[in-house]
Formats: sequence, structure tokens, C-alpha cells
Amino acid sequence: MTFMQQLISDEMMHESYDWLCKSRIGHPPNTDIWDFRWNWEENRERLQQDLLAGSYRFAPVRQFRSKD
Repeated sequence: MTFMQQLISDEMMHESYDWLCKSRIGHPPNTDIWDFRWNWEENRERLQQDLLAGSYRFAPVRQFRSKD
């Protein structure tokens, strides 16, 4: 099994998803990743395929802060 196959294994994807959910505790429910989490199964499959194919590209995160 290659490193990429290990990285995109169901176990690793589940662990990564758990980390993502825990990191967003305390944030409003309709924030930046709501749609991603709502459609997790579809997103997980597409992400696994894109990573394995080498077509996924990471991009910088944009953060906007209000005065409040």
C-alpha cells in the first residue's frame, strides 16, 4: 500500500473528519464548513478520488473578521 493509499484510507478520512468537527466546536453552526459536513459522504468520496488522482489542489484559507 502506498503512502497516498494510506492517507486516503477510510480510517484516516474518518479520523481527519473527526478532527475537523472537533476543531469547529463553539463556532456557529452555519459557518464555513456546514455544507461540507452536511454532504460528508459525497465529499469524502470525491476527495479520496481527487487525492489519489493527484488532481486535488490545496489553497490558502481566507479569514474575514468583523468588528464584533
